[in-house]
Amino acid sequence: MTSQNTNNTIFLALQDDINPSSLQRKLDALNIRQWIYLGEDNTWLVEIESLLSENIKRIPIADQLDAAANNLRSQFIDWIGDLSLSNDSLKWWASELPAKNPYFMLYERICLLAVGRELISNGVDKPILVVTSTNGLFKEILSFAAKNGMKTKIVQKSQINSYLKMSKEVIKRQLIYILRRLPPIQQVENISNNYKKLLEIHPEFRKRVISKITDTNIKPFSGERSILLFTFVDHRNFLPDGSYRDPYLGPLPQMLKEKGYEVAYVPRVLYTASYEETIKMLNQTGERFFYPDWFINKKMWGECQKTATHYIPIIPETSIVGDIPTYRLTMEHIAKTRQSLSDTLLYEPLIAGLAAAGIKPSQIIHTVEGHSWEHALAWSVKRHMPNTRIVGYDNVTFSRMVLSMFPSQKEYVIRPLPDRLVTNGPLYRDVLISEGRPEDQVISGCALRHTYLWKEQPERNNINNIKEDKTVNILVATAIGFGDSVELITKAAEAFGGNYDYKMIIKCHPLVNIDDVKKYLGSLLSYDNITFANEPIDLLLQSADILLYTYTTVCYEALQMGVAPIFVRSETFVNLDKLDIAPDVRWVATTPEDLRILASNITFMSNEERDAWKQKASFVVKRALGPTFSECTDVFIDKFHKKK
Repeated sequence: MTSQNTNNTIFLALQDDINPSSLQRKLDALNIRQWIYLGEDNTWLVEIESLLSENIKRIPIADQLDAAANNLRSQFIDWIGDLSLSNDSLKWWASELPAKNPYFMLYERICLLAVGRELISNGVDKPILVVTSTNGLFKEILSFAAKNGMKTKIVQKSQINSYLKMSKEVIKRQLIYILRRLPPIQQVENISNNYKKLLEIHPEFRKRVISKITDTNIKPFSGERSILLFTFVDHRNFLPDGSYRDPYLGPLPQMLKEKGYEVAYVPRVLYTASYEETIKMLNQTGERFFYPDWFINKKMWGECQKTATHYIPIIPETSIVGDIPTYRLTMEHIAKTRQSLSDTLLYEPLIAGLAAAGIKPSQIIHTVEGHSWEHALAWSVKRHMPNTRIVGYDNVTFSRMVLSMFPSQKEYVIRPLPDRLVTNGPLYRDVLISEGRPEDQVISGCALRHTYLWKEQPERNNINNIKEDKTVNILVATAIGFGDSVELITKAAEAFGGNYDYKMIIKCHPLVNIDDVKKYLGSLLSYDNITFANEPIDLLLQSADILLYTYTTVCYEALQMGVAPIFVRSETFVNLDKLDIAPDVRWVATTPEDLRILASNITFMSNEERDAWKQKASFVVKRALGPTFSECTDVFIDKFHKKK
């Protein structure tokens, strides 16, 4: 094939059909020198770019993706609201579609489709390869190109490879399905870790663990001063002496006890932790726990699995967000999230079981991110514990692009929500109210997990002294996502690697494996002005001048310590910037070149500019992460809105 018959051709490929090792040869043979990626796999993108020669350019889409996400935001929220009116039921609220959780990718893919359609609408003057991450995106781009008269050719691997991958996915789903129904193996010490993890989700295995090491004589828990905390558990919940701490609710449990309230927990053990070891450690803390797996049996698992397998909500085939067709992507999303629906549906038998055992607290408190399990919990509590109030504590979500926190106005009469939502300060409360949250449902609290921000800060070389320093210290703080971490570090290393005016210190989130990240950085690691750090983030900020960040609250800690934060936009994901609600105190970069320019501009700010920025930054932090005050815990006690 020659360039004469491919000048205006769009070559389309599924990501799974791309062979990274032979892609260069394929592009050379087709005379393709430009390509675009419409997908969410950051690590795949970094790997591919490292294998391609410099004369094959990827067209960056970070700015277009961000623009699409902001332009379609309100229309997407209202579209979900319309669907909620048609589908109001436990099955609907337990699904991922109304939750709008960004990490389940539907909105991301709608925005990627918008970017792809814009590219096609603007015309293509050279052959280009468009790679999509899902079959739904692939078909939508193919259809739109055909309607616009564009020549398209499909790049595929042999069909057998596609069938093999499909078979692996089917086998994996079936294995999980089967394991949940098989009797658990008694001895698991010698089996593989992967199999052990699958075994640990078996309901009978978990019940057997609980009955073996826990007193299952459950006593009632109720009364006006009883508070039940729903939380998640892994290694972070245990102090060195074995005592319990809650990384999500901070000192709140102890503060409630000091005010004379009875406190108990419903702990959900995270997949990253050993189930049996975690239960043993919880039992040794002296706290009171109601293990959810004790109230769920094999039959309930099966019924929820069956319900999830067959559930299809009402989705009009003509559905659009703006002018972007959504039906195909939505049905793909529903198919891929059935296991999540099955797991979330279990909250109904869990709450019913707790109530039947006499566990009917005055209040339930849990952290809030707007996820599907929260909806299922609220729906179930209203039916099985009608006198129990639910109070949610915002999990420092902040970003306006965390759409799960923003229901449509049409949904407030039907969406199962906490009776009260407590924020970390007035800044986010005001954002929620401005977006339509009823004022009587949201109240400003304080940042219980960030009390250290208001302690006296140590003397340090901060932004005021950058010009006097020979080297500018740039701290790169990754979020919890592995792919996000790889993309952020790669852009930072491309910007500052080898430039000895800068020293780059990388601090990975505790749940991100540093060694795995390094595998994707290749030659970028050869620069000796780039180092990885294990020290706590507050210590690293003391010597930092500039922070590069994505979805992390570290940006607020940086503001408090006079460190200039730069948000780095993604090429593959909707930007969840926790400072987009206070845009005047942070900077935004897309490319390595942007980072170099901004770093230079920040370095040479005038003293007046720096002082003005620091004053605004301090004000924002205090409104976002409010200092603890004497009545801080009172906002969680729903004594002002008792049920009648």
